[in-house]
Amino acid sequence: MELLTTTIAMPDYARVWLYASDRAFTPQEEAVINGWLAEFTKGWNSHGTSLTASAAILHHQIILFSVDESQTPPSGCSIDKSVALLRQIERQMGVNLLDGGRVFYQQNEQLKAVRLPQIKQEIELQHIQADTPILNMQANTLQAVRNSLFVPAAQSWMARYFR
Repeated sequence: MELLTTTIAMPDYARVWLYASDRAFTPQEEAVINGWLAEFTKGWNSHGTSLTASAAILHHQIILFSVDESQTPPSGCSIDKSVALLRQIERQMGVNLLDGGRVFYQQNEQLKAVRLPQIKQEIELQHIQADTPILNMQANTLQAVRNSLFVPAAQSWMARYFR
């Protein structure tokens, strides 16, 4: 897993939000987005109080925001600001970060996106098997990201398909 140094320095209990793109970012896009993320997290605040926060791009396709809520918890308005940045990234880079209803899995060292209604077909075609790593979008702490960013399909919410 690729985390920025600032993210690694965050405590394990830091709250995390994950957003996966429908495609990998190019190296040039990553450089631009990392600049935006760094600038954003420096100024990210909750009702005027700075948040202890960081952001990173993981696997060239996942944007991670983390906040140490023990210092200052984020407010709804501050979370809205992060979503506005994600919308800017979507517009500028021509990607989709906020569309729910997708599942991400690793195949041949790449992250693939599939819509929920297609899961059963992907399993029947054996594109997704019991041991296929599935992106754990439910990870909500940095420790969970570090320990289980990807889980085998049979140990995820998809387990019922492998019984």
